Amino acid sequence: AQELAKEVNGTAARFDDLYNLLKESSIAFSATSAPHAIITPDKIPSDRNILFADLAVPYDVSDEVDIMKNVKVLRLDFFEKIANYNKKNKEKEILKADKIIHKELEKFNF
Repeated sequence: AQELAKEVNGTAARFDDLYNLLKESSIAFSATSAPHAIITPDKIPSDRNILFADLAVPYDVSDEVDIMKNVKVLRLDFFEKIANYNKKNKEKEILKADKIIHKELEKFNF
């Protein structure tokens, strides 16, 4: 953690400090290899709006956090849906571009 923090000009912190760190945060990214949820409602300040990007498998943010009014959780599957949507749109645009290219090539007898 210390090497990564240094690389991105950040600060490494102990997990025990999570609550205090979240008191100062608006956005938190989580991507551990923990076998169970490690971010539970008791670790989240209730007086702060926080967006969690949970990139872990299994999830780091417990399902109980989803019902907290001051928290929004985006999990890995959310980002996967966006990526798939964008990929499908790109494929459609490629087909359109291909038709345009063929139409223009026909003008030159290709």
